[in-house]
Amino acid sequence: MRELDAEADVFTRTVTLREEALKLVQRRFSEGDISELDVARAKSELAIARSDAMTVQRLRAASEHSLAVLLGKMPAEFSMVANPLKSVTIRVPPGLPSGLLERGPGSRRPSAR
Repeated sequence: MRELDAEADVFTRTVTLREEALKLVQRRFSEGDISELDVARAKSELAIARSDAMTVQRLRAASEHSLAVLLGKMPAEFSMVANPLKSVTIRVPPGLPSGLLERGPGSRRPSAR
């Protein structure tokens, strides 16, 4: 759910940016700087972004309904507030020996036989 919320947030911002880009392209077209093809392309990109945003909203609604059923509740009575994932910043301290990173839990060594 949180991943879908994060995707929805990205697509909402994308739609906003595509709307602004379309306004800019239309202004440039009215001034004669670009062709009608560029306006059509900007409109198409906006429509695609809106479609993607609606797809993510549908997926979230379906996931929310599935979760409600798993919890034994009616989907109409169950809702979750959007809570998108936030990026995690990991800082490796300077001077950390590379040997520690190589032996870490994410490393894979060939098995000795």
